Amino acid sequence: MGFTRSRSQITRVVVDLESERDPNDQKLLRSGFLTRFRAAVPPETTAAEVVDVVSLNSNLIEAEFDFELPRSLTIVDQLISAKNDVLLSQGHSSMAYIILSFGGSIVMTLDYTDTMMMAPNISTKVVINHFDELTDTIAVIAHYAWSVTSLVVNGQFTDDHAETMDRGTEDKGSKLQELILHPRSLTKRGLECMDRLIGRSKDLELSFRSYKLDERDEQEKMEWILSRQGKRLKNLYLETDRWIPAKIVPTRLDLPCLEVFQLVVNHPHLDPERFPKGLGEVLFGNTEAEWIAAMVSAPPLQSGPPSTSQYSLTTSISESPPGPWSHDLSYLQPEACAPWTSLTSIHIQLDLKPWAWRKIIKAIDFSTLKFLALVGCNILVEEFKLLVDRIPEESNRMVPLQVDVSFTKLPGCTGAEKDELFARLKEKVPGAMT
Repeated sequence: MGFTRSRSQITRVVVDLESERDPNDQKLLRSGFLTRFRAAVPPETTAAEVVDVVSLNSNLIEAEFDFELPRSLTIVDQLISAKNDVLLSQGHSSMAYIILSFGGSIVMTLDYTDTMMMAPNISTKVVINHFDELTDTIAVIAHYAWSVTSLVVNGQFTDDHAETMDRGTEDKGSKLQELILHPRSLTKRGLECMDRLIGRSKDLELSFRSYKLDERDEQEKMEWILSRQGKRLKNLYLETDRWIPAKIVPTRLDLPCLEVFQLVVNHPHLDPERFPKGLGEVLFGNTEAEWIAAMVSAPPLQSGPPSTSQYSLTTSISESPPGPWSHDLSYLQPEACAPWTSLTSIHIQLDLKPWAWRKIIKAIDFSTLKFLALVGCNILVEEFKLLVDRIPEESNRMVPLQVDVSFTKLPGCTGAEKDELFARLKEKVPGAMT
């Protein structure tokens, strides 16, 4: 346990609530001197011991409790009642925040903006981890789905989770401000639930992740959700083991609000006798390069709103006009509106032919870019020089820029040549990671 004293009050305490550990701790918790408090709460700790911390310390401003799951949700109501009892009996309460963490996956904040409030503003952050007891997580969101402001979903997020969130926000509405969606374990039923949840979350920042985009099931899920909610997407993370499915991936016209674009291709082992030039020589052609270039390009100015119906996520390449796939969008007429926003972050990790790298590097829009990562890529010397030349001087940038080219291969380049290239990059971006 550690604490500091100020004007006879203990201003910060971090303590274990197990009574048999240290009797002095228990005496301190009932002293009435606490103003800020944090505790890891063992499973055997009773609700009464937790509530006493609030009940017996009327000067308490912040209290944070870390529980292990499962834990009865009645503790939330008990702590609210304890705070109100202090207010009614003392005539005042200093409590501003009570923070409850359940198993590291759920963090609930009881916010008393006005310390005289009887009912707090409740906000909840949920992260579905692979090791979670899913029934416990569902139990929490079943009661407090309406209070969830942040939801991070991985492959363990099931239809039952999605349906619970959907039902829990149907009447009370949704406070959701951040959703990171990885739909691997969702069926059409779960996707429809998430679609309704997204629709009623007015202040939402939506992120979509796919880690197996080479699988048809994953592709179909991405097509479905982005065809319905792509206009609201802010962050897109795509990962594949074999190929970039350019026929089904969205265009910038499909994702007008996109700010963060990440593409990772995990190159599997290839027989060097059959594929001596590497995976990029075999699988990535003009179509894929043009798609990546279009995704990182600056928005053109245009006349009137673009007609996106002909650029659906299921339209084949042969049926598409050149515009959405190519970074050359000169067919659009200039005016003072743009069909999409400029990216703030680009992360690309794959191997390509030199001409493809030139196409992509020439297309990168640096106007609002804050972070550029070309990690583990097979960029050649001339293409690397082109990249450095394209980066604006610091005095000409609208925003600070970070660059990460770590593990860049620079085939055929000697150690001294690499050092010289990296030095040129760091002249423009002093903090560049190489």
